[in-house]
Amino acid sequence: MESLHEAILVLDRSGMIMICNLAAARMYGYAQSQLIGNRIDLLIPTPYRVEEAHISARVLDGEDINDYRTRRVRRDDRAMTVFVTMCTLFDSNGSISGTVVYNHCSIW
Repeated sequence: MESLHEAILVLDRSGMIMICNLAAARMYGYAQSQLIGNRIDLLIPTPYRVEEAHISARVLDGEDINDYRTRRVRRDDRAMTVFVTMCTLFDSNGSISGTVVYNHCSIW
């Protein structure tokens, strides 16, 4: 995952960031260690959190979301438009354990 240029976050079912690649850390202006263990809400502007929760619920029901246009916020409080692709993450038993989030930056 570290060699990929796309920002990738792996979230648990509650929205906690479990894995973050270097591209995601750079995109949001954090060190990887600062993102891991925090909720995804850290990166979502307040007006977008309810909508994001609805979309996350759809993904946790097994639906993939492709190129969803939304806003994110960097550590320096700059907002940016991103296209997000979200897919369901399954554990070794086939149970839904979280989501994989790909962020494609559009406009800073």
